[in-house]
Amino acid sequence: MTDIYTRFTSYVRQALGTPAMDSFKSHPDVTDMLEHVNPSLGEEYMAHLQSTRLSMDLIRAYCQKNDRIGGGQKHSYSFLTSPSNLRYLFQAHLICSHLRQLQKETVEIVEVGCGYGGLFLAMEMVAPVYSVRISRYHLIDLPESSALQQWYLAAHDYNTPTQFHPASTYGNAINSMDLFLISNYCFSEISEEHQKRYRRQLFPRVSHGFMAWNNIPTYDFGFPMKEEMEYPLTGPMNRYVYF
Repeated sequence: MTDIYTRFTSYVRQALGTPAMDSFKSHPDVTDMLEHVNPSLGEEYMAHLQSTRLSMDLIRAYCQKNDRIGGGQKHSYSFLTSPSNLRYLFQAHLICSHLRQLQKETVEIVEVGCGYGGLFLAMEMVAPVYSVRISRYHLIDLPESSALQQWYLAAHDYNTPTQFHPASTYGNAINSMDLFLISNYCFSEISEEHQKRYRRQLFPRVSHGFMAWNNIPTYDFGFPMKEEMEYPLTGPMNRYVYF
């Protein structure tokens, strides 16, 4: 796992600010990290999306928005798009459904491990459909990933106030309480020592959250939580964790 992070951050460091960014999603070091949903899994995500309150117009609009920059492999699902877009949308649906169950009409979100910002863009489009208002969105990541997110999101129209934080601070610069934590395929991948630091420094300001969990067995990290097997299942240990 560390090797994937190293190759990804090294590529971003070299490519950012160059013409290579026109097709960065197609580079193997990015594909391995962020754009690896295959076409058949995309079909499954699309089938699940069609049973949600998200309209096909919204699904298509998000996919067109997120496909506009960075190239990447596309597949036809009545329209051409990256299969990874459908996962971002489905996870945004799961998160916003959880927020509705918690009766959180206004929420301040902190995401740990944010890729290039694809889930952020999905959340901004999906949240209003579930009558959820995001008051602020904090993105915590490695320096190279954070630079990529700032570059990528600057090229899109969005209205949600954002703040970018280096992973080395473990969110300790965020002064707010009652945060909603998202960490999809990140928190469970990082080392035990980094997990402990997040639990010590960020988690006291978190009240609820959602994680797509992989790599290690789930464990009690201080919140009453509910877990279910990831669907569609992309790894034998993968779970959706709600708290």
